[in-house]
Amino acid sequence: LLRDIRPRQIVMTMTMTMTVQQRSKNKMNTNSNKDKPSTIQSNKTPEAASKPFEDVGRIDKLIKRAAVLALSTWVTLLVCVFALTPSHEIKYLKDGERELAKIAFIMLLTSLGMLTLNAGTKGVVVVGGRISGVLVAAFTVKTVSLTTNALLAFFPSVVMV
Repeated sequence: LLRDIRPRQIVMTMTMTMTVQQRSKNKMNTNSNKDKPSTIQSNKTPEAASKPFEDVGRIDKLIKRAAVLALSTWVTLLVCVFALTPSHEIKYLKDGERELAKIAFIMLLTSLGMLTLNAGTKGVVVVGGRISGVLVAAFTVKTVSLTTNALLAFFPSVVMV
């Protein structure tokens, strides 16, 4: 169910919830003045009304930063491991291990392709004119796992006993 919900729907739900809360608050305030027609007047400034969007944008930026940090950490650790490991400890994996890594690579490649097609056909989830941080994080996680399995399946790996 959650994958079918889009950010616009969440924002619309939040807006409708706030509207219902305002109506009930105004109803309580206008019960004493039954002569006056009941109107909903927002005492919020336009800046305060856009606050939920600012929070979503801030969280979106944090998720993007976390994805970039995770990717750079993974690349740094990978380079350090291959640079510091003696060359006689870098070998191809055994046949069974390589086959499992190939199967995982193919499954992750399919999953990444489906994610890419899904984002392209349904429209990329955009927050503030930019690609969503959640989508960036999903691509980062899938790319790291895909690349790791490709390294294990097709290239020599660090094997220290």
